[in-house]
Amino acid sequence: MNSFELFFLNFGFSWTISKILPYVLFLIIGGLISFYLFKRTSRKKKLFIATPLSILPFIVFFILFPIYEGDFSNSPYSPDTKFIKELSGADLVVIAIPGCPFCLESARKINLLKSRNPEIEIRFVVCTTRDEDLLVYRKAFHKSISVEKTIENDSFLEVARNGFPTFVSLQHGEIKKAWSNDAFGVRAIDEVESNY
Repeated sequence: MNSFELFFLNFGFSWTISKILPYVLFLIIGGLISFYLFKRTSRKKKLFIATPLSILPFIVFFILFPIYEGDFSNSPYSPDTKFIKELSGADLVVIAIPGCPFCLESARKINLLKSRNPEIEIRFVVCTTRDEDLLVYRKAFHKSISVEKTIENDSFLEVARNGFPTFVSLQHGEIKKAWSNDAFGVRAIDEVESNY
């Protein structure tokens, strides 16, 4: 997530629109530069300078902030386990394991999701028995997000299908959908947000 996306998110745009708008903006900037140069250059230079410059800002932005395969994904699955007692009262649960860099990286978007939707109850559950495995996650997550270890390890591993982090949406304590890390893109976050 880059500062341009954060700017649009802070303005209240959806996650999907905030992801798309910077790329569109840089295409427009390139078009304006090209239009300006088109008026001021000779006919030969128009073809070789003005036209390539129209896409240059977009290319530079794309190189700095590439679009990855999972960025726009929304591919949930329905876990076989529909209820885990530990999850009652939560709206969204992130299932993690100790020392997982992708789990730690999820803190940015989960913290932002919580700040945009204060009423959503989010839990970050680490499949471990050791309290010290929670320390790094507790530092990364907003204080209003519960970071805890799990008692029912096998049930959580089954829901996560051994892929971490896994994002789980619940309604009235029942598991509705789950997303692997690659499947929880901006469209999936918009879906979660639409409930709040």
